[in-house]
Amino acid sequence: MSADLFGFDASRLPRTNDRPEAAALAEVLKALRHHPAVAWVERQNSGVAKIGGRFVRFGWAGCSDLLGMMQDGRLLAVECKAPGGKVRAEQAEFLSLVRRFGGVAFVARDCRDVLRELPVIGEGSTLHRDAPATLGDDAKTGAGKSVDVPC
Repeated sequence: MSADLFGFDASRLPRTNDRPEAAALAEVLKALRHHPAVAWVERQNSGVAKIGGRFVRFGWAGCSDLLGMMQDGRLLAVECKAPGGKVRAEQAEFLSLVRRFGGVAFVARDCRDVLRELPVIGEGSTLHRDAPATLGDDAKTGAGKSVDVPC
């Protein structure tokens, strides 16, 4: 038996992800970061923590798990859910608000939802209509690497 810094049993637990929503979030975040139509995306932490004897709220009720920006400047909001997870009313309201004002908002349970919801550059997108389906150094010839979103 080994002990940790505080003298508790420090036996290693097997590294399994028993939190399906956390696994979905990691997968969706990776897919979004590699998608050519996404300029940037970050995790939006929310909740409450006790700091110095008082409670501090991070984020706001209904805020999506992931916030970012599309290459064309529109807001991106993605709510990540486990396969059986349900969207709360505040979350649905926030996604609706983003869509109403021209943003891109959806619920994703895995990377396939990202690929289904986001347009590929050059396919029906107003963004880079003449761009080739590859990302490379030469936008006119399309020379370079093909678009590969991990899924």
